[in-house]
Amino acid sequence: MEIITGALPSVITKLTDLATGEYNLQKGLKNDIKFLQEELMAMKGALEDISKVPPHQLPNGDDIWATNVRDLSYDIEDKNVGKLIHLSSGGVPEGISNLTSLEVLSVGWICDDTTIIELGHLTELRMLKIILDTDFITEQLDHPMGLKPLEESLVACLHKLKKIRSVDISGMARLSKHTIGRLDAWHALPHLRRIQLSNKFGFYVRPDWMNPSYLPHLTYLCVTVLQLQQEDLDIIGSLPALRDLDLSVHSGLSITIDGSLFPNLVRCKLLNFMPPVVFRQGAMPRLIDLEFTFNVRQTRRVAGSIDNLEFGLENLRVLQNILVRFTGRSDTKKEREEAMDVLRHAVEIHPNRPKLRTEDW
Repeated sequence: MEIITGALPSVITKLTDLATGEYNLQKGLKNDIKFLQEELMAMKGALEDISKVPPHQLPNGDDIWATNVRDLSYDIEDKNVGKLIHLSSGGVPEGISNLTSLEVLSVGWICDDTTIIELGHLTELRMLKIILDTDFITEQLDHPMGLKPLEESLVACLHKLKKIRSVDISGMARLSKHTIGRLDAWHALPHLRRIQLSNKFGFYVRPDWMNPSYLPHLTYLCVTVLQLQQEDLDIIGSLPALRDLDLSVHSGLSITIDGSLFPNLVRCKLLNFMPPVVFRQGAMPRLIDLEFTFNVRQTRRVAGSIDNLEFGLENLRVLQNILVRFTGRSDTKKEREEAMDVLRHAVEIHPNRPKLRTEDW
């Protein structure tokens, strides 16, 4: 039968598995697969009918058509049709370790190390986005039997994914003693382009691998580093390809950004720095969007005054948008007005007059 229909039966079977499987395919994709499946089934039937007719009785061109269809079926088979490359799901499908062709995976609500171990078999992954049930992590750590923390399995899994380019890990609980430093044992791969770790998984200190010589291709970085020093920011600011930065600290620090740092940064978010970061001349020469937090009362306590507070926003020469998130719930109305006066003045003396927005946070 293969001589007659080529690889069509195999291709149709794989398409059927995709169309009927419990995969969260993009909207409309299942209908497209079913349409292609029906077309190929019609071709298969036509080939079977042609095979019953003596060659000399075939209409002109039918034998050529049949040969072309069979050749096409083998070409499709060679392209590994039916292998799932991209999977996005609210939960983890059963038997996910068998989907070894996956290159892009986005799944949520992982709450056991067995699932994490399965993900370690997906060695073709380029992009990984997962949501961990960090409430379950707390239960594990408090369990009388001393269950293995979920992050230990996660670190082992990440070390197996040698082709990974993008890592996005988030959790559903707030930063706590149960999640701080849980990924400190992870050693990122040098070809990573994107690292996004929610503040539920903060590092105690900057990992040694987070430096420009080890991560020359990193363009996006979203991390929390609890104990960040000026030297650490200087090292992060030297990442040559970095364009997006979302950096949080756990406690107030006095930090300045000098002119040689963040040469290609376009978007920047700095959270919980206190007083707010000061930008020196030449800093972030390509920065367009800036977001930072501002606790007025605590800043006054540290800096001594709000009126003379220095931001250095005028040194961000191409800045267009500023979002300031006020975090001090105990700030008085007068304190908030004083802070707004300082911010408005910083915008007025900026050559671009960037747009200023404020929010309570």
